[in-house]
Amino acid sequence: MSSPLTRSNTNSKGGANSPQKSRTISTKEKKAEREKKRAEEQRRIEEQLNEAREREFMGKADEESRLYEKEIAYLQQEHERTLKEKGDVSQWDGDTTKWMNEYSRKKTREEEWNKYVQLSNSIDTLNEADVNTYMTLWKEKEDISLDETLKDFDECDKIISDLEANQAEAEDKNNSKLATRCQTNIIQLKELSLGKIDRMTANVIQYADEHTTTSKSSEVLISTCSKNNSIRYGLWINLAKNPRIKSIDFPNIEMSVEVPKNLALTTIALRLVIFRENILKEEKESEFHPLGGVLFFELLQVPPPPKKVKAWTLRQVTALSTQLQKLQYPLVSTVGDQGATGSNWPAIHIVYNIQKNVVIQENPTVAWWDAETADWKFEGISDIVFSAEKRTLSFNTFHTAPHALVYNLYSDLPLKSWSLKPLSNKTSCLTIYCLGSFREIQLEIGEGYCRLLQPQSADLLPLRNSKLSPSLLLKKLQTMGINVIGNQKAMNYLTKHGHEIKAKTS
Repeated sequence: MSSPLTRSNTNSKGGANSPQKSRTISTKEKKAEREKKRAEEQRRIEEQLNEAREREFMGKADEESRLYEKEIAYLQQEHERTLKEKGDVSQWDGDTTKWMNEYSRKKTREEEWNKYVQLSNSIDTLNEADVNTYMTLWKEKEDISLDETLKDFDECDKIISDLEANQAEAEDKNNSKLATRCQTNIIQLKELSLGKIDRMTANVIQYADEHTTTSKSSEVLISTCSKNNSIRYGLWINLAKNPRIKSIDFPNIEMSVEVPKNLALTTIALRLVIFRENILKEEKESEFHPLGGVLFFELLQVPPPPKKVKAWTLRQVTALSTQLQKLQYPLVSTVGDQGATGSNWPAIHIVYNIQKNVVIQENPTVAWWDAETADWKFEGISDIVFSAEKRTLSFNTFHTAPHALVYNLYSDLPLKSWSLKPLSNKTSCLTIYCLGSFREIQLEIGEGYCRLLQPQSADLLPLRNSKLSPSLLLKKLQTMGINVIGNQKAMNYLTKHGHEIKAKTS
């Protein structure tokens, strides 16, 4: 039997029933229990996540299955309908129109969203009220400074471009109402922009003494262009009547004009303006089309000069203060101007730079615009020279009128033949064989767009990089120097020149 001392020592060392050991076991058990609960919780969460992923996957699979079954059912219905129709072209055409309308609505929604995302400050050209409001506000705008007018012209040029795109798309969809409205707005904007340029020019001439150069106080020379280069503007006001003046250079816009002695001795203003796009009001079909912009060459009457009385400047207010008086060449007799009397007036020599992105073929032709007949004419123009390397065009003219490098719209007609081959599941290549300089024209045709593939001319690069509606692509191709658009006038022209035009067979 152990002594009480021995038993006491044994208990103090932590026997099996000691409180200290019991506490240790209890702590381990609690820790293990917590770990077990955490593990179970983790497994539960993972199971829930897996179930959620499975539900999502199954949901997508079910949705894809439903869509697939719906598409199969639709294709089956279409197949059965096609078999029943047995070549009913009119019904097929109606279904195609329905599909095109649905596709157009989808494409329109996407375009409207893209415009919204871009936060464009431009107006909505599909909204007639917006266009009318824009024109009204611009008419009422009183700022007629040179810089502000050129800035406004850039904005107007952008709106005209949008309207042309809307018009082309409307023509593709046979929406004659929208196409006509866009064409009307385009004509109105062209007339308004020309009026604004004239009003600004009248103001500059009225205050010519405030625009004289520092080196030549008796001469005004303005040579500038808009930010987007949609207009190049040159103005020379001859206040000195210096007989030694031989030519006027407009360095910032790459234009120059030789001044005959008779003109150098006349108080007159000379204006050269190049519009990048055709700004003319062409309401009827013409055989010719301008290339590289339209050059306005004009001689303008100068109002009476101001008088200086001490610190005052006195100006006469006449009709010329706000309106231009455009003069014909040769000039008629003007009181007080030596150069204006005389009959031997030489032709005026003009040189200017042709913009890129137009195809200029051999033997280019220059014409002037006759506003009375609304057509291009060629008499009175001579010595036409085009430098392909420098892209400069020079010629002599007797006309104060719009001039342009033009080409015959029917030079690539009639079309010989065409072929169509697939490029991919969604694109095809249309090849058009012509009689003109470009024997072969290739277009990529995709869902809702066309794109130029051939010719590979560097001047046509913008069309090879752009996906456009069919009508807009053909119109832009026409503007750049290649025309494959036929009409009744084209057929009359070709028939007259010995081409046999075959009627369309059914």
